[in-house]
Amino acid sequence: MKDLAVYQVGDEALIQLIYLIYLKGVSMLGENHSLVNEFPKYQDLIAKLSADDEKFAADTRRYNALDEEIRNLELDGAPIDDEAMHQLKHDRAELKDILYQRLITEK
Repeated sequence: MKDLAVYQVGDEALIQLIYLIYLKGVSMLGENHSLVNEFPKYQDLIAKLSADDEKFAADTRRYNALDEEIRNLELDGAPIDDEAMHQLKHDRAELKDILYQRLITEK
């Protein structure tokens, strides 16, 4: 990477973009992705389905537990290998998709 002092004026936008990406990446560490935070407009439906449907409730508990595990690992400096972290995030994303599909069909 070039020393910042040697960047041309035209490179300033690239530097700003890289900096913004860096800031966004840092700020996302430890972010709460619980189901209610991800889908706030479905908060009442999430509560209703969690009370009335054991499968939905179990999937929601598993999703929120995965989210908490990922968040804690990120805040602890991710003391697991990249592949394991990727698998946790993949599992969370799959559950999120399943739960969202259920929410939109119950709406």
